[in-house]
Formats: sequence, C-alpha cells, structure tokens
Amino acid sequence: MTCEHLHGDFVLGYWLCGQCYAKLPARPHWLYMQMGTGLEGEPITPRQKVRVAEIVTSAGGLTLSGFIAQIANRVTVKHRWSIQRLYATNYSIGLLKSLGEEFGSAGFDWTVEDAWAIVAEDMQDWEEGEGN
Repeated sequence: MTCEHLHGDFVLGYWLCGQCYAKLPARPHWLYMQMGTGLEGEPITPRQKVRVAEIVTSAGGLTLSGFIAQIANRVTVKHRWSIQRLYATNYSIGLLKSLGEEFGSAGFDWTVEDAWAIVAEDMQDWEEGEGN
C-alpha cells in the first residue's frame, strides 16, 4: 500500500499515516531538486534533496503514536487488563479510522481526555449492544 500524505508517526515498528491511517513499511519520502545561486549570484548545479513525512504534534501536545497509546491504555483498563497491548493498539487505530478525522485537525483537541472520550463513546455502544 502506498500513501502520499505528508505526516504520521511510527507505531509498532511501522509508519502509520496521520490522514488515512494506512500502515506502511517505511516512512514516506520524496525526492526533489533544489536550485540555488552562488556567492556572486551565478547559478549553481541543482542538488537532489530528500523530504520525509513529518511527525506532527497536535495542539493537545501528543504525537499520533502518543494519542494511540492513550487510547490503547484506556481500552486495556476498561477491559480490566484482559486484553493484549498489540490488540488494544490495533483496535485504537481502527477507532481513529472510523472517526474519519485527520490527526491534528480542528475537529478534536487530540488530548488525553479526548482519547478517553473516544473509548468511552465506543464502549457505550458495546454496552448497549449487549442488552439486545
């Protein structure tokens, strides 16, 4: 799977896109040519440069991996420690995909409290489903 989005973070050893939440084997990068001028204004030979996808910190102060860790922690606690960390992390990524919000967007605060609220809302759906 390829992704052309410009930010994300490392989660469980792979790169996770902060927009589409795609799992990639490596951090995306792009090559571009940088033009420039010499000391006296003469053009110099273009240089090839590499631009890598950024690790963005939200306004709430968390990176994508930090936010996912907070969701996974809360899921683990809510399940009374009976859920494995790997499953809780993958479940957290699924929750973010279902929200449809790009990480760091203005739709959320992206704080620890916001992570807990996402879990609380999802768990409420589970509890309602058990009664049927």
